[in-house]
Amino acid sequence: MAAIVDIGTLIVRTPEVCGGRPCIAGTRMTVQNIVMDSQAGLSGQDYSARISTLISSSSLCSSCLLLC
Repeated sequence: MAAIVDIGTLIVRTPEVCGGRPCIAGTRMTVQNIVMDSQAGLSGQDYSARISTLISSSSLCSSCLLLC
């Protein structure tokens, strides 16, 4: 059974960060970039594996799986 994740805690919008575009909380990774990578064929698991050294993989993985 999958855990319920409040997406509001994973994606934030701050005017001073990335021009106010929605980002993964605690990073400068925009939702737009993740969607573009997804459209290019990168899965949520691939994306989180590629950049798991930047932030905690659990929040990133949850965000990527919800978006992709």
